[in-house]
Amino acid sequence: MKRPITVLLCCVVNACATGAASAPDAELDSAVVRDATTMDQSNASDVIIASDAPDDRIAVDSGVAEVTWYEHIRPIVRYHCTSCHRVGEVGPFALDSYDTVQPRARSVLGAVESRQMPPWMPMAGCSSFQHNRSLSDAQIALIRRWVTEGTARGDPARAAMDPMPMVVPFRTDMRLTMAAPYAPNFNASATMADDYRCFVLSRSMPRTVWVTGYDIEPGVRAMVHHANVHAIPAASAAGLTSDPRGYSCFGGAGLSNSRMVGVWVPGTPPAKYPENTGIQINAGEAVVVQMHYYRFTAGGAAPPPDQSSVLLELSPVAPARLAQLVGPGADAFSVPPRTMGYAVNGTWTVPTRGTLWGVLPHMHKIGRRISVRIGDTCAVDIPQWDFHWQQAYFYSYNGGIPVAAGTRTFVTCEYDNTSSVAVRQGEGSDEEMCGAPFYYTPE
Repeated sequence: MKRPITVLLCCVVNACATGAASAPDAELDSAVVRDATTMDQSNASDVIIASDAPDDRIAVDSGVAEVTWYEHIRPIVRYHCTSCHRVGEVGPFALDSYDTVQPRARSVLGAVESRQMPPWMPMAGCSSFQHNRSLSDAQIALIRRWVTEGTARGDPARAAMDPMPMVVPFRTDMRLTMAAPYAPNFNASATMADDYRCFVLSRSMPRTVWVTGYDIEPGVRAMVHHANVHAIPAASAAGLTSDPRGYSCFGGAGLSNSRMVGVWVPGTPPAKYPENTGIQINAGEAVVVQMHYYRFTAGGAAPPPDQSSVLLELSPVAPARLAQLVGPGADAFSVPPRTMGYAVNGTWTVPTRGTLWGVLPHMHKIGRRISVRIGDTCAVDIPQWDFHWQQAYFYSYNGGIPVAAGTRTFVTCEYDNTSSVAVRQGEGSDEEMCGAPFYYTPE
């Protein structure tokens, strides 16, 4: 049986990948309410197209005499796109007004018809997840009509009410900030556009804490493609670098015994773990953040220095259920050269009765497809893997998914290796991984 995957999400990348954004958020107080335009898809459908039933979608679309920006398209774009596509955000251009969208209308249509945008990899019909960014068929049909019929602006006086943004109550109890600004070295990467860097935020936690929520406050929001927060056992923490510029890393924190605390991608609200659950960081453990920086400036312009912060919401007492990130994973595998659709499998058996609240599917660059099952139930299926759009997926079911002791979980990873050399399992950027840790609370 394969070993459980306790740490593996090395690049939970960009939840909104090609946008542009608003000005950076103001400094957070000890108790704040954060605003976000990324919300549950079910709510979006109610606001934007009246019903999620297929027949009603067709009726709504066919009954619209003229599709206009103000009445039909603006609410969709604001809800699904502008959390990233605003000035200052991670996307390369803004989509926050008629004047910014209309010149790109055909490109926008191509991106949504191919479902490249908004980025959402899970296959429909396999579980239900929070904050689904995908567009419905009816929404895509409205955008198609708007583009093919001439991108009408419409009457601002008849503008549809924008969807209300979701408000996530979030309290910052601990702020951990990079010790010094860091200017990414993109020229050292094969892509000339990426820099994976780890920073020690706390070498030794002064006390045991219980994390119930977290957020990332990027120093240069448009440059931070994703961030992962790790806890490092005290025995390993002593060996971490003291250089405030951090160290190069790719497969998580670069240590096999690190534990994932949280993952962050642009455009998402603060993460709140399910009620009465949390992840424990022990006194003496270190906290490390892995940053994926992405070149957003044109040409060879020098990147600005970044100094990001991790914000933690803490419980004053241990939550009723302490969570672990464990699940099925394959190890010691090798993908042969010039092989397409090569599959590897991993399993994990639930040790004691508990609840699965979410899942973090993970592969590297030559991944093709990843699917995860809980017994015979589909937990997540990503038929077109994209290394640049990884993230954690939390189930939208109230109460999570209860599991009995002995329940077997499975992961299957498929790879396309077009190179002339074998690609082996490992945490390096030119190696591969296959795993799917669950956010699991034992009883």
